[in-house]
Amino acid sequence: MVDYSTISNIILNAISKSLDDKKSNHKKISVTEAIQCLRKSYFRRKIPHRIPETDMMHLMVGRAVHEYLQKCFNEFNDAEIEFEVKVEDDLISGYVDAVLKIDNEEYLLEFKTVKDVPNKPQSLHRLQLNTYLALYSSPFKSNCGFVVYIPKTSKPMRIYSVKLNLDDFAYVRRRAEILAEALHKEIIPHAEMSSSCYFCEFHEICRDLEGDTNE
Repeated sequence: MVDYSTISNIILNAISKSLDDKKSNHKKISVTEAIQCLRKSYFRRKIPHRIPETDMMHLMVGRAVHEYLQKCFNEFNDAEIEFEVKVEDDLISGYVDAVLKIDNEEYLLEFKTVKDVPNKPQSLHRLQLNTYLALYSSPFKSNCGFVVYIPKTSKPMRIYSVKLNLDDFAYVRRRAEILAEALHKEIIPHAEMSSSCYFCEFHEICRDLEGDTNE
């Protein structure tokens, strides 16, 4: 009789493959790679791995919400909106969730599914949207975008504006340059310690590199 672990692996492998970012351009640094821990981004390129199960569930819910929103806009909304819009320059690339056109202006939207709605845009989300604003090229572009937080509970949706900040973009671009050089020279970036380290799939490798045997 087949055991639970075999069934679990079959399911998780299928989910992991379906969530693999086939749109990623490995000749460039993705926006996500540039704003998250650079060591994590480096390891994800260099070390074969499966997406952690907790991340899979989060990504599945997020993708389902994105697809449902797109379906709603396509079928029931008169607003002019385009989903999954590619933005890039010579170094960085990414896909903004949506571009909403209102009164001859184009507003960038990022949808985030969260357990608890924050009281202000999270720093990584702000940097992400700001980078998209800097990369997006259009004569009708507004220099203000919106992070749309959609709770997984019965709480109301919350929306925050993000204004283009070129200093923040320069910061992200510099991080992308550091990662690109590290990947080219195969030099592991410095650790960027945070409360999320313990949940990273490379936690043990990173801990060993730092010579820390404490949990």
